[in-house]
Amino acid sequence: MTHPKYVIINETDAPEPSMVCQWVAGMGYCYMDRSGLRPEHDGMQGAEATSINAFGFVCVEDRDGMVRFYRTDKPPTATYRDGEPRPWQSKQDSFEFRRLTAAYVRKSTHAD
Repeated sequence: MTHPKYVIINETDAPEPSMVCQWVAGMGYCYMDRSGLRPEHDGMQGAEATSINAFGFVCVEDRDGMVRFYRTDKPPTATYRDGEPRPWQSKQDSFEFRRLTAAYVRKSTHAD
């Protein structure tokens, strides 16, 4: 099964930067924002995952280990299960996170 790499994991999470998840091989989806209790949810499978592209964003994985997200002029196509449009809920047109690796996720999950 092919998983979109960057997603909003389900319809409960607000479509905004802090809720973007990355598929991490051998683990599942993990929140890119590692603050708070988010690391406790590492390994999600994403049955309801919606690609970040459906919200009108593209991503660039840079050599510096960062992933940068930019809003495009493409109209968003994200919808809820009932077919209603699912808008992006942040005013940010760009944002960035450190690209996750399994080693980094394990380390950040067990940090005190």
